[in-house]
Amino acid sequence: MGTLLIHHARSLGTMDAQRREIADGALFARDALLPDGWARDVLLAWNSDGVLVEVQHGRRPVVGVAQAAGPLVPGLTNLHSRAFERVIAGLDETQADARDRLGAAARAVTPVQLEDIATHLYIEMLKAGYTSVCEFQALHHDPAGRRYANPAEMSLRLITAARLAGIGLTLLPVLCTHGGFGAAPPRAAASTTALSARNRDAVAISSMRAASGRGFA
Repeated sequence: MGTLLIHHARSLGTMDAQRREIADGALFARDALLPDGWARDVLLAWNSDGVLVEVQHGRRPVVGVAQAAGPLVPGLTNLHSRAFERVIAGLDETQADARDRLGAAARAVTPVQLEDIATHLYIEMLKAGYTSVCEFQALHHDPAGRRYANPAEMSLRLITAARLAGIGLTLLPVLCTHGGFGAAPPRAAASTTALSARNRDAVAISSMRAASGRGFA
């Protein structure tokens, strides 16, 4: 199946074997999934900002306009991402090992590293057909457990990564206050994610302001 995704809001890239990038502002598809269902012979056109301005079905192929190699479907949304966990993906481990590795990664990752990890991850998502991601942002403290001067430091890094990759982002700050049932205190491994009642509102507000100021949800 040929999948369409938006790339850097300037051109469209196909998910067929050729991985073509189409920058001429139009694409024809024999079959396309539109809001009202499947349609035949669909012509799509977009402006220089990557916004669709025309979607017509029942059209004939247009000379000079690229044709999709297969059915055209909207880009997918990744509804649950925690980007920093990408560094432990694929390791052979038990559930207990995974918790320990996750805690170690959370304690070790720096803002620059998080931006690099997330950028790479978001590019992988785009290549797989995802065009937007809901990012659960749980890292609020530095590796020593100290609060960053800017409470939204890690959120800003994720926003930058999304911009660099060209993926849509919904930023969801996660505020961890307990380490289990019964209001158990956070584990030592969670020192970078746990927030005191005094800090959590500041982190949430700063993260939301950072996201809205850069055009993200």
